[in-house]
Amino acid sequence: MVNNMKNTIIGLVVLLVLSLIAVPASSQASDMVPVIIGFEDKPDKALVSAHGGAIKYEYNIIPAISARLPAAAIENM
Repeated sequence: MVNNMKNTIIGLVVLLVLSLIAVPASSQASDMVPVIIGFEDKPDKALVSAHGGAIKYEYNIIPAISARLPAAAIENM
């Protein structure tokens, strides 16, 4: 009984440590910022990709793209 409890506690501590290690890795995904980029003419998908962005939607009525861009790419513009 004591060994089972000891193993359970050790297992919980290991899970806690692993979850704390995984948090910084998941925060990198939050460095992506949702944006809507308007263009004068046809939207330039290559421009979004060149800055590390991921296109979510291309609007048909207006020349714009909904995308996620790295925060650093937005700061440099």
